[in-house]
Amino acid sequence: MNSVYENIATKFNDRYSGDDFAHISRILAPFKIREKILEIGCGTFYWNSVFDFRAFGVDISKEMLLQSNVKSRVAVATAEALPFTKNTFDFIYVINAFHQFDNKRKAAKEIFSALKENGEALIVSADFHGSEFKWYLYDYFPQTKEFDEKRFLSVEQFNLLFRDVNFGSVEIENFHTVNKIYYGGEVFSDKFLRKHNSSQLARLSEEEYSEGISKIKDAIAQNAQTEFVVRIPQIYILLRK
Repeated sequence: MNSVYENIATKFNDRYSGDDFAHISRILAPFKIREKILEIGCGTFYWNSVFDFRAFGVDISKEMLLQSNVKSRVAVATAEALPFTKNTFDFIYVINAFHQFDNKRKAAKEIFSALKENGEALIVSADFHGSEFKWYLYDYFPQTKEFDEKRFLSVEQFNLLFRDVNFGSVEIENFHTVNKIYYGGEVFSDKFLRKHNSSQLARLSEEEYSEGISKIKDAIAQNAQTEFVVRIPQIYILLRK
């Protein structure tokens, strides 16, 4: 997966145009008062701005980190082997990245270890297994569905994982739902249909991506008002050590 982000790093921040991620800024804001803050899987370190550029960040992709806003506060590292001593951070957060971690149990244990006593961690993830979930992308790029079913945890799996790692408190809530419908050709205004704006599409070959786009065009040719539904519940997992 690292190679995918090497190829799209310079374009990755395009996804943050508009207000599609305002709900994440709001949920992070109450934690600004924390002193020692770490983002795991920080990518371009976009969310560091919420914390007045005081956070530290780690990511597996050097190319993504080269796009970061404060390069002196980032390091190349995996979630499974954090380069910090135990009990270092007051607050750790992971935004839409936990599904990328190869060994999720080991990553959870690293988060627990790096937190101070009574420290908190916040994991934000899409709930791809929820009953409300619907994303047209799967209909036209079926490879992406199989890929996501394997890497995204369900609410139940998150709960079991973090309780097994011995967090004192595990709170899971659905706090936002991305809810959009594009009609016909409007779908091409969806920035997440661009190959570099999602890991689902970025990992496809050019041929696979072109085939999916052709399927979308064929559907519109048959029905100019074809509906392309996006309904993706967003959950947070608040952990207290």
